[in-house]
Parts: sequence; C-alpha cells; structure tokens
Amino acid sequence: MKGLKFGMGVNDIFSMLLRWIVPAVLFIGAITVGFLILYKLIYRKFLQGNKKVSWTKFILSILLTGYLFIVFAITTLSRSANFDNQFNLNLISGFLDVWNNWSLTSFLLLVYNLVVLSPLGILLPFISRKFQSIKNIFLFSVGFTLLIESYQWVTHRGIFELDDLVHNTIGALSGYLIIKLILSYKQESKIRYNSIISAAIIPFFYACLFVGAIFSYHSQEFGNMSIRPSIGTDMSNVSVSSQIALSQESRLLPIYYDVNANQPELALNIISKLQRSIPLPLVKSSGRDGDNKQYSFEITNDSSYHLTYFTREGTWSLFDELVDTTKELTDEATGQKIEHLLKENSFIPSDAELKIDQNGTFRWDAPNVDPSEYSKDFLNGMVMVDVTDTGKISNLSFDLIENKFIRNAQVISPSDAFEKIKKGKFDSYNSRKPYRMGDQIKITGMKLMYQYDSKGYYQPVYEFDGSLNDEVSRFSVRIPALP
Repeated sequence: MKGLKFGMGVNDIFSMLLRWIVPAVLFIGAITVGFLILYKLIYRKFLQGNKKVSWTKFILSILLTGYLFIVFAITTLSRSANFDNQFNLNLISGFLDVWNNWSLTSFLLLVYNLVVLSPLGILLPFISRKFQSIKNIFLFSVGFTLLIESYQWVTHRGIFELDDLVHNTIGALSGYLIIKLILSYKQESKIRYNSIISAAIIPFFYACLFVGAIFSYHSQEFGNMSIRPSIGTDMSNVSVSSQIALSQESRLLPIYYDVNANQPELALNIISKLQRSIPLPLVKSSGRDGDNKQYSFEITNDSSYHLTYFTREGTWSLFDELVDTTKELTDEATGQKIEHLLKENSFIPSDAELKIDQNGTFRWDAPNVDPSEYSKDFLNGMVMVDVTDTGKISNLSFDLIENKFIRNAQVISPSDAFEKIKKGKFDSYNSRKPYRMGDQIKITGMKLMYQYDSKGYYQPVYEFDGSLNDEVSRFSVRIPALP
C-alpha cells in the first residue's frame, strides 16, 4: 500500500493528505445525504419502517468511510500508471528499505504502513458487534489491503507487495487489541494481564526490532548504502554478458568521511555567519523536510530569504524569492566582495579564486580529484553565488564537501560485482518494468565511482552501463564495492 515514496518529505505527506480532505468530505457528504433520503423518506415514511438507527454508529461509520477513502486515494489515485504488473513477495523488503536508506523519511514510510489501518481495528468494534472478534478484524483488513494492492497491480499504479499486506493487517490488529484493553478496563474496572500482553506484544516486538537495528547500525564502522537491494531482481530468464574485460583481482581502496555530514546543528552556525556578513533578517520559522532542515527569515520590503540545510551532506542553499534574477552584477569589484565574504567565513579556501560562468554566476569549483588514487583529505563540489543589480545576494548555493581520508579498505573485484548483477542483487525500480524471458543485457562499460553512505563515508562503487536487447544506454546499475 505504498502510495508514498522515498524522497518525499513530511511536508509532502501532509500536502497529499490535505489534497484529499475536500474530496473525502464531499464523498461522505454524498453518502450521508443518500442515506438520509433512503432512511427518512423511503424506509420510515413510505415503507413505514420502525427500526431505529444508532446515530453514534452512523457517525463512526461515516468517519471511517471518509478515512478509508483518503487512504485509497493516496495509495492509488495519487500515482500515475508507471508500473508493469510486478509482484514483490519479499516479506522483509520494507525493513530492508529502511535499513539501506537509514533516513527519517524511510522510517516514517514504514511507520505509515504499520499504522495506516489501525483506525479499522479501533472503530469497527464500536460500529458492529461482528467486529468485536479479532477474526473479523483480520478478514476485513486483509480484504481492504487486497483491494488496494490488486487495484494498484491492475491499473499499473503500483506493484503488489506482500509486506504491505502483512504490515497493514498487523496495524489493524494492533489497533483492535489496544481498544479491547481499554474497553475491558471500562467494563470491569480492572486490567487483565492477558489483555495487557495482547495489546503490548505487537508494539513491543517492533520496538525491540527498531532498538536492535539502531544498536547494530551504530556499532558498525561504515554507514548503509541506498543502492543495496531490498527486493532484488529476477534474472532467471535474462542473459547477461560482458563486452569488456573485468578484473578478478580485489584491491585496497581509500575510504573518506564527510566531516560535516549528519550534523544539523551546524545550520545555526552558518546562519549566524551569514547574518554577520550580509543583511540577512532574523529567523522567522524553521521546520523539517525529511532529513533536511528548512529556515524562513523575516520578510522585509525587498527580501524573503529561505535556507535549506541538507543534513546528509552538510551542504546548504540560501535564496531570496523576491528578487529579479534577470538583472545581475558580474563586474570584478562585485566578484572581489563575494570572494572576500566567502573566505572570511571559511566557505572556500583562502587561495581560491572565483570565476564567472556563462550564466553570470560567481562560482568556485574544487579541483578534480580521483578519490581512488588520492588517499588524502580533499574538497569536492562547488560554491555558486548570484548577485542582483542592487548588490544583494539572491542565491548562495554551498555544495562543497570536505572529505577526510580514513583508511584503505578491501573491496570486491569488478568480476565479483558483475556476478552480483547476474544473480539479481540489485533493485530495478528505475525502469519500473520487470525483465522478461529472453531479455539480453550486454555490459559495455564499467567505471569505479564513489558514493556517500548514510553515515557520510565516501565509499567506492562500481557503475555498470550497457544495452538491453541491443538498445544502447538502457541498462545502468551501481554495485557497492565494499563486501
């Protein structure tokens, strides 16, 4: 039931919820009007029926219907038809997603999957006595999840994922067990130990799971790589060959560390430096977008500044949304002022020289370094600054990363990495279409690259490129070089 996707922030999730609230209100409003017409005019007046309606149960039914409408809309109608009848029968793929990405967003998506149907287990027992049985809660939640998963599969709006079915059902059962504990206490004025154990066992299991994952994560030296497979790819009917020679020798390669990674507190230090150097107003509000920090500054007559701090990388971007970007200063004197500002705040090295690119942007690019051969501290990335015709900074993009050499580590050989491709040890979500019987993948290129992991370590990876059924540039995959 993954209507949400990795990369979405918390703000995106709430925006999606708000988007469907009005349609949900209209939907339950139509149901309410229809029911009242059928009950008041037809059943009571024309058919002379005397069976009374429990309006409390009716209101709960309407609320639950509206909620399920929103869940259905988010998980199906909010997606485009980009998938191709895929099944994911891996029961732990959701946990592997969280482990490989190790981010707040991925964690929230898993929690969303676990709690999204808990209102079913909470409200259904109040609506009908039939649902005071855990068996019927189980059947209803399985049926509703199957409806969504099947709809996603048939309409190509998603893939059928077995772990979604399990997580959604567990969430509904957990809600039921918790409400059952509360009701039994109200009825008997005491708490039975078996009810406590039943209500606590599911949350306790997941709490232990998350605590164990956190302990394991912090005890390992390096971070997790998002390119490691959570589902894998079925390559049983695919022919994979290499048109290039691949070495079978493993070797030692340097590992680096982004010294500013995962330190959100640095954002305030950066803001303080900027406020001492440019007329940057006080912070008006702050928030989060996934793992990133966002700051908005007080609006003045001629500025509306916003700063986004990218926590994973330790980079940031400041921009003013009120300025006219078509009129910019590019003269040498302005460049010298900007260069002084950047050096004064240690944003660029003291010997750096700003250049002006073809777009009229002042920029400094770190020297190109081959990290596989360097084995010393180095910078990579760039700093770019745009200045308006009034001398104001309209955009300051700090994409410079300070890498510290850690040590050399043994990596797998290119040949071993190629074997992982043949065995399907990668996720092929980019294509969103499964490989078919008779498909042919020919590897025509391989290069050693580096990629940051979840802790900020700069790790070597092998990037393979090739053709799919002789269509050039249709296949590309990265395989981690560390075992």
